[in-house]
Amino acid sequence: MSIKTLSLAALIATASMALTATAALAEPGYATAYVNVRSEPGGYVVDVLFDGEEVDIIECQGSWCYIKHPGPDGWVKSTYLEYDDSYDPDPYPEPEPEPEPFPEPEPDPFPDPGMAQVCFYSSSNFNGSSFCTVAGDYDDNMAGSWNNNIGSISIEGGATVFVCEDAYFGPDCATYSSDEPSLGYFNNKISSYQTS
Repeated sequence: MSIKTLSLAALIATASMALTATAALAEPGYATAYVNVRSEPGGYVVDVLFDGEEVDIIECQGSWCYIKHPGPDGWVKSTYLEYDDSYDPDPYPEPEPEPEPFPEPEPDPFPDPGMAQVCFYSSSNFNGSSFCTVAGDYDDNMAGSWNNNIGSISIEGGATVFVCEDAYFGPDCATYSSDEPSLGYFNNKISSYQTS
């Protein structure tokens, strides 16, 4: 092998390594306007980038950056390029935390006494914790501490309440239109209700 052949092989290997290193330094970006892609800084036009077109920014020299994109690669004025801040070189990003659930709204415990309303109590004879609802309210799947925890019901203003043993109004249900200090079969068994 001659010295010329070795020199040419070394030159090709060096150029190949330089191109590989340059490609590894590429950063994603995009054009901020319609802009010409040039053969060299200030050279002739080889292509045009449209506003928002994604490119790989390979290197910058002064006010010019060399870019790669689908089409002829070349030099673009750096004032018309932005780095893509959303680019994340980490292939294994940490998952975002689950959002906090919204707390379940509590019914107004003291609605207007002149309104048709139904009040539920956790114990018989209208004792214990309570909450009140107005006509038209319903809960077809009582969750939390009130599910299967109602011991008495007071009714005012001509309201009625339809209560059921299971969620979604089934299978055993009853309708009350007056105060019930003890619920008998439905004592601590109510899982859904609707007032009217």
